[in-house]
Amino acid sequence: MRWPPVKAWTKFDPYLGHRYFVAINYGGNDVSRWVNFVSVLDGSVRLIKKWNEINDQSHWIEGWNDFCDANSLNTSLSNTNTTNDTDYPFKCCLHPSLDSGLYISNEYIDNRPWFN
Repeated sequence: MRWPPVKAWTKFDPYLGHRYFVAINYGGNDVSRWVNFVSVLDGSVRLIKKWNEINDQSHWIEGWNDFCDANSLNTSLSNTNTTNDTDYPFKCCLHPSLDSGLYISNEYIDNRPWFN
């Protein structure tokens, strides 16, 4: 996948009952690249993941994909897993990157795409 990452992501195994995330910030170089995510439906649900895990399409896929039926969605929303799903010892930062599309500026900023 290309760097920097697109903004819209689907997580196959729900995190705290959420599948759809926005990549609001990213950084690092080579194997130490990381991405900060916030749930589309609940801004208090956030996590940070290593870029190499995001590239594993058995966990994450670019875009917001509707791959599950209503029954599996209801099951996943009842999953109230409280484990800390993070790969880094620091907390997720809620400051959006300049190209996140969430940053308000008077200047032109070349934003990343939401989808492929």
